[in-house]
Amino acid sequence: MHVSASSSTVEGDHTDGYSDRQALGHVKSFHKLRIPFGTSDLSVTASTFWTEWDAPSYIDLAQLKSGALDDKDAVSQTDGGNQNSQLFSVRYRHAAATPNELSATVYVRRLDWRRFRSDFLISPTQTQVRQLDDRVTLGYRVEKNIGHTLFGRRSMFVAGTTLHRDDADTSIANTLNRNVLRVTDEGPLLLTSIGAFAQEHLQLSDRFKVMGGLRYSHVDYEIGDALRAPGAFVADYANSQVSPKVGVAFAPIRTVDIYANVATGMRSPTPRTEVRNSLGSLARVEIADTASYEAGARTLLFDRVELHGNVWRADNSNEIRGIPPGTEFESLGKSRRDGYGLDARVFVGPVTRVLASVSWLDARVLTPANPAANRLPDIPDFVHQIGVETGIPLARQRPESLVLTADYSFYGEKNLNTIGSLRSERYGRLTFRAVYEPSNRYRVHLGGFAYPGSRTGESAFLFGSRIGVRPNPRISVDTGISYLF
Repeated sequence: MHVSASSSTVEGDHTDGYSDRQALGHVKSFHKLRIPFGTSDLSVTASTFWTEWDAPSYIDLAQLKSGALDDKDAVSQTDGGNQNSQLFSVRYRHAAATPNELSATVYVRRLDWRRFRSDFLISPTQTQVRQLDDRVTLGYRVEKNIGHTLFGRRSMFVAGTTLHRDDADTSIANTLNRNVLRVTDEGPLLLTSIGAFAQEHLQLSDRFKVMGGLRYSHVDYEIGDALRAPGAFVADYANSQVSPKVGVAFAPIRTVDIYANVATGMRSPTPRTEVRNSLGSLARVEIADTASYEAGARTLLFDRVELHGNVWRADNSNEIRGIPPGTEFESLGKSRRDGYGLDARVFVGPVTRVLASVSWLDARVLTPANPAANRLPDIPDFVHQIGVETGIPLARQRPESLVLTADYSFYGEKNLNTIGSLRSERYGRLTFRAVYEPSNRYRVHLGGFAYPGSRTGESAFLFGSRIGVRPNPRISVDTGISYLF
């Protein structure tokens, strides 16, 4: 037994931001140790993340356009927050990288999070709010692959189990310049999710493959409240779900693949405030059933051009919308998303490729309280993208030692309310990056982004009856050096 690989990285960054009170700094580290023995291996990873930020918050779009506010103005001089987290994980693999691999991962994460925010756009008399979240998350995932034959054909059976447990203490308080005025919400939360799954991948012929699977999920909520009397809030909540999925893939010729998938599942558990406040209507916060349907095709032309097109639909039995800045939630009812797209990759040379994609999306509420209020907010109508990536040859260096990338993304308008009477602006974002990596020990990067059109379309959200925005800078550039110890 010997250590075949170990690595450590440390990264730090600080920016004063574009707007007033928009400073952001972070420090993160990642450490990994891999110990092989025979056909098995053991990997241990540890990472830390610390960040602190100021927050200018959202400003009124109407006042910005009238000139009453500058795009760099901050709403509050004391908004912002900090986060400190540590993650530790251990993964064991038996018969690694074989058809009969057994993999087991356990993890634990510690999070200490604090944020101060102002909701003056919702109400001019609204005080600053402090949010605290102190939690420990732990869990595991065990997965076993069994390669075998079925009906005389090659097949793969996969089975496993998962556990995810969140133990948190949360608090919300009204504050003034970060001084607490009164606590409005406080209590512990224990959320436990367990699951078991199995699926079979069968190669019926050289051209035809099928897949079928089944997953069982169970969620338990235990909710405390330090401010309410017992019986005045939902203290516990549990639900289970069985989710099947099937898929087929067919290759009529070597360069063409056609596929279709149908899957059911569950949306992530309902936010705590929705559950706790649903004493008289708990049914509306039951775990949402999700169903997705997708069909598509891929092809390779002239050994240089990859094309992929698909059409899909996703249904949700209970759409939950987070109202900015993220502490209030509302149930919108059943929803549906219909989308389709096409993307292409062109390999111009051995180290150069051009990427392009177009996609459209229609999102609707199927059971609105008001028939006219059937739009899902905050979802762009389309996203189109074109980009290029290339390596620049340097003397006595690898072709990948200097890599240049650039892409331009164009986003459509999005509804800001459920009746579609308020819409954001379309906007485009150009992203560029150059990475110089002469060895595996260090690298230097230079990159950034630019907004040639609207600088408010990306950040537009509805606060009550007013549109709030946080304008992006016209252009932003960053650079840095990374070193591997």
